[in-house]
Amino acid sequence: MFYCFIGFFFFFFKQKTAYEMLRSLVGSEMCIRDRSTQSTGSAGPFIMNGRAKMMEATKYHLKIRPNCVVTLRNPHSVDQPFIGKVIGIERDIKTSEVVLKLQWYYHPEESTCGRQTFHGSKELFLSDHRDEQKLDCVEGIIKVHTLEEYGELKTIGLRDYFWRYNYKASTGEFRPKTVPVFCNCEEPYNPDLAMIQCDRCEEWYHLGCVGLSEEELDDSSWTCQTCQHREGPQKKARY
Repeated sequence: MFYCFIGFFFFFFKQKTAYEMLRSLVGSEMCIRDRSTQSTGSAGPFIMNGRAKMMEATKYHLKIRPNCVVTLRNPHSVDQPFIGKVIGIERDIKTSEVVLKLQWYYHPEESTCGRQTFHGSKELFLSDHRDEQKLDCVEGIIKVHTLEEYGELKTIGLRDYFWRYNYKASTGEFRPKTVPVFCNCEEPYNPDLAMIQCDRCEEWYHLGCVGLSEEELDDSSWTCQTCQHREGPQKKARY
């Protein structure tokens, strides 16, 4: 018997299209970002106030390079800053201001489908929405991992996020359309939810979906109800 808390795994025996996963994935709305061009005010969990905040932001500015991911203040949410991938850096000849060309990451709440139960708490969508922002607006640097990289992290810090979907902001379309699904609920993998593997069919199940808690887990074998009905009761009961 195996059980998993945040570890990453993929078994491609079941898949669903985006339309089967969410009926609202495709829409005509475009998520408009009401961005602020000022770097003052509350900005999230790793931003300070006053002079300390300015000094901290300056440290980040010196580290910015193409392909790094930066945070900008979201005036509507302290906990969810705007997040963009740096795809270019330019300097305005007239004003000498440094301008960043960004490709935005979206939080699930900013997409047309909203947050779903299989979205991880640190999940982002890489959108096709591009923009320019002044360097002075940047308030932090974070790391956006692939889902596999994220699952292999020994510790997850405040600056660690992950992505697995590309998102077209103008239509609400996601790529890939087909992803592996697990458990009786047939939902994609959520790294925040602990899972257990059936010893017979090797299918993975969410603990909550099979009525188990983390305290009940041990090294004994475990068999799902489908296999129990098909092949008879398991040798070692765990309930």
